[in-house]
Amino acid sequence: MDWFGFDNPVESRYAMIKAVGFNGIQMCRFSDFDNEEYNLRPSVAKRHSLKVENIHAPFRDVNTLWLPGVAGDNYANLLYQCAEFCAKNDIPAVVIHLSDGCPPPEKTMLGWSRLDKVIRTAHKLGVRFLSENLCSEDSGIKMFLELFAEYDAGFCYDTGHDHLYTPEYDWIEHFGNKLGALHISDNDGKTDSHSLPFDGNASWEPLRRVCREHKNLALSLEVNLKSYENRFKDDFAFLEEAYQRAKRLENLLSNQEKNI
Repeated sequence: MDWFGFDNPVESRYAMIKAVGFNGIQMCRFSDFDNEEYNLRPSVAKRHSLKVENIHAPFRDVNTLWLPGVAGDNYANLLYQCAEFCAKNDIPAVVIHLSDGCPPPEKTMLGWSRLDKVIRTAHKLGVRFLSENLCSEDSGIKMFLELFAEYDAGFCYDTGHDHLYTPEYDWIEHFGNKLGALHISDNDGKTDSHSLPFDGNASWEPLRRVCREHKNLALSLEVNLKSYENRFKDDFAFLEEAYQRAKRLENLLSNQEKNI
């Protein structure tokens, strides 16, 4: 993730991410595509030898996708812009939410039709769309993967969401064959805090199964400094600790002990 809860300039942020040891990022899209700073991120990442694994599409207005009206059309166009941005900058995938909030809204033919146009066009551009698990196993992912299988639609596994919302559901068993990205964070099972691995009580067994079957998949942290108040003296200290936790997790996942 290229945003950890602080808003320092992208040049210095990417330099810090690289300096602590990371070799890749997921780009968060919060600003408009006519924002100069955002459009420069791929070149800044390349300059610091950071691979851009994917971009995370905005999701605050995603529920409009399923409703009649201009807002839903605008959101679909935003997803199309994400695909164009990826194609232009050799970024292979866009990660999306199918809804925002719990319970998820009812999915409609209008929404699927809008997505079909976006994802079909993205496929022609060589860009893959991945949907992540949210607050319910009935969040639309199964339909998403079935409807858009011919366009290589895939699954992004979010460990924090799994632990918080669906600990009894086996996402890897159901959709592991479509896996294309990871969002790794921890929490206490009560709030989606995006904490560092080992600061909550999540089980890492599902992730170990992922790593056993998808050895080339990047361990991508989705963690947030704002969860820690004054625990870290500065941004760099947080990133250093994040990298150490990632290495610790990597070592644990390669261990054959069952209890993790």
